[in-house]
Amino acid sequence: MIRTGWMLAGACCLVGGTAVAGRCGIEVHPIDSYKVPAATQVDGYRFGGISGLDYDSRSRQWYLVSDDRTEYPAARLFTAQIEFDAHRVIDVTLQSAKRVDSDTATDAETIRVDSKHRELLLAGEGDLARKIGPWLRRVDFSGHELQHVPLPAPFDPSDSHGPRPNGSIEGMTFDTQGRGLWLSLETPLLQDGPPASMEHGVDVRFTLRRADNSTIQYVYPVDAARTHAAGESSDSGVSEILALGEHELLVLERSGVKHSTQDFSFHTRLYCADLHEATDIASLDSLAGGAYRKATKQLLFDFDSLPSIVVDNLEAMSWGPALRGGQRSLVFASDNNMVTGLATQFIFFSVRGHSSR
Repeated sequence: MIRTGWMLAGACCLVGGTAVAGRCGIEVHPIDSYKVPAATQVDGYRFGGISGLDYDSRSRQWYLVSDDRTEYPAARLFTAQIEFDAHRVIDVTLQSAKRVDSDTATDAETIRVDSKHRELLLAGEGDLARKIGPWLRRVDFSGHELQHVPLPAPFDPSDSHGPRPNGSIEGMTFDTQGRGLWLSLETPLLQDGPPASMEHGVDVRFTLRRADNSTIQYVYPVDAARTHAAGESSDSGVSEILALGEHELLVLERSGVKHSTQDFSFHTRLYCADLHEATDIASLDSLAGGAYRKATKQLLFDFDSLPSIVVDNLEAMSWGPALRGGQRSLVFASDNNMVTGLATQFIFFSVRGHSSR
């Protein structure tokens, strides 16, 4: 067991705004942040590359997954105990690290605890250069693969159809009504149009995969990429989703800017997506020229508004334990891309409102 023990040095109080999203009806309030240094080791593995996290309310344990491929092709699982309240972070204790026993479970991007079956669900983008497409796995808490879950046809990659390399499955969440599992793409399918630029946003597909592998799909509109200078580039996409209600999802949108110095900066916003009036487009092979109603969205929080911290590459989002007073907690974690000297950030929020969950 490794105790980070950096509460005074690693934690930093946050002061920021609050926003209310119309039909979603919630308020989010920043609480605190915490940094885990880049050199941290857990059971012989470097900690970092965190692309997903989830909280198991039964064991009160956190599960995190790394998408790093610099050392090992397969995903790595970390467990942690995280103590915080409505005012501050108390401690972060990294407990264990394990490799997922499948070399094709590469570029893992999201993780969810299946409380009913007492197992984990992992999903990732794969590695199209190695002819490994997007994937969904059931694994036990030790990282042993239990089942390779088939994905709907639109996730099958080809030269002209399907997901883009490094732009496919990024988010996953259980539907609150028990109908199935939501999967979100980071960028449009190849046949749906080009990726986002600073001139235009894009439409991406959110898929509800039912137990019988049938699907419902809706279109979510992603913001344009961040403005950049000549000689630089930027992109924009969805990095994680989280179920809020029967027709509402929390959506983490991220725009990355690659500067002329080869450094990156990230600009992340939290939205609420309302699917009430969106069209089911599962039958559309391509969105190009199609007639459909998109999900509507409202801004909940702009992470650039935090005055005391520069927010890095947020990729992970999870509900946490209930806070005193009945508020829910919401936790985010960054992917440091295993950059030397770059810490992993945890950012904590309290959430008020919306009683449907």
